[in-house]
Amino acid sequence: MRLRCFLVWMAACLVAALTPLAPALASESMHFLTVSVEVTGAGMQEADKEREWAFTVKLMDQGGNMLNGECPYMGNSTVAGVDQPENGTLTFTGGTSNAFSLKHG
Repeated sequence: MRLRCFLVWMAACLVAALTPLAPALASESMHFLTVSVEVTGAGMQEADKEREWAFTVKLMDQGGNMLNGECPYMGNSTVAGVDQPENGTLTFTGGTSNAFSLKHG
């Protein structure tokens, strides 16, 4: 079994949410981060596609300072026929987001 993870983050919300904490972000160009899971390969069981894979995101400025704040996100599916996750909000404390989980797709 092989787990492929793709990371994408929508920095537009970070600029809006974190500018009061890190004004330098307001002048940064937009960046995107996507987090998705695709379970493939030999030995993959159908149950692996239903497994919840846990993630956290770390966020820091160019000086290495951990950032705090909230960032809304939009759930989306990257595989046809798979339900998309619900929209939500990541809360960053000490530069680390609350944990979130994703299934295949």
